[in-house]
Amino acid sequence: MRRAPQLLLLASLLPLGAGCGDDFDPEYWIDEPRLIGVVADPPELDVGQTSTLQAIVATPHGEPVKYAWYLCDVAALASSSGSAAEACVNPDPDQPYLSPLGETASVQVTMPNTPIDKLGLPDYTLGLFVSVRADI
Repeated sequence: MRRAPQLLLLASLLPLGAGCGDDFDPEYWIDEPRLIGVVADPPELDVGQTSTLQAIVATPHGEPVKYAWYLCDVAALASSSGSAAEACVNPDPDQPYLSPLGETASVQVTMPNTPIDKLGLPDYTLGLFVSVRADI
């Protein structure tokens, strides 16, 4: 009886090992433009205050990068289905809840007067956030 659970465990782990291989590029390999991060200055705002967002982009060959920034208006999401996180990354930028902010490496965004119940749950810092999307 003691061997049956061990065999079951081994049999369940075999499919995991079969899919592993070393044919993937390492995570640091950049073969196309990649958004590494966004710097916000200042990083914390009150309603009506403005912050500058700067994209940090890595390009493998120094080619020019096209930018598109959008403010995801979570208050307008009531008419859409799914969560705010899913809606804000919808590949189609022509959504009624996405407001264009600019097409340069840095943009200014003003903290909207969004009802607090539309901002979702706070994170571990007890901060609430509005969603800004950067496409490159």
